[in-house]
Amino acid sequence: KLRSELGESSIRTSTRVTAIRQDELEVETQCSGERVIYNADRIILAIPPRLLLDTISLMPVPDEEIQQVWRDTPTWMASHCKIVYLYKQPFWREQGLSGEVFSRRGPLSEIYDGSPADESFYALTSFAGLNARQRQQLTEPVFHEACMDQLQHLFGPQSLEVFQVMTADWSKEPFTATAHDLDGIAHHPQYPANMARHLWDQRLLLAGTEIAREQGGYLEGALETADESIAFILS
Repeated sequence: KLRSELGESSIRTSTRVTAIRQDELEVETQCSGERVIYNADRIILAIPPRLLLDTISLMPVPDEEIQQVWRDTPTWMASHCKIVYLYKQPFWREQGLSGEVFSRRGPLSEIYDGSPADESFYALTSFAGLNARQRQQLTEPVFHEACMDQLQHLFGPQSLEVFQVMTADWSKEPFTATAHDLDGIAHHPQYPANMARHLWDQRLLLAGTEIAREQGGYLEGALETADESIAFILS
């Protein structure tokens, strides 16, 4: 969608922003090992505040109070791990079960029937209940075996007939999680109302779901901040 609206020449992929300078609103990037400089009239940063602090140098540096608020703002889901187990048959349905589980025992805290509507395959979608630091203490085979033991306890031996396991561990994604995110948080956070959402006379804007005033952490929060950033630019 972005390519069709903006054109190929307006999009830069595999390009990491390393610094932003207020003078002439200069954006320094790295692309394939080369330093590339861009200039802009306005900049929207749609990344979590913690990641902004850890990966992009802002010049001038924001006040310490602003930095502390950003540092204290958790990136929702950054420490989480999602595991999808694919099956050829929905054996749990045959047992009269929904596939939905909330558990305080075992490595998986939530499980859902994640099968697609066309039933081209069947799936149990799960979230690990261990935070990133706890998972780091286990080898991958040990963690996987513990998860399969839990599935077998819940759904019986047919749960072992999985033909593919797909894992997304966001704590291992350098452009999602920082060291501050590894401990995780037990509940959905209330994001701070005093968040600094724009700097440098509204020329540098922060967007993304962690910046949202009402729906922080959710997709709705991302849309909320996108609308707010656009309103600033058009005002």
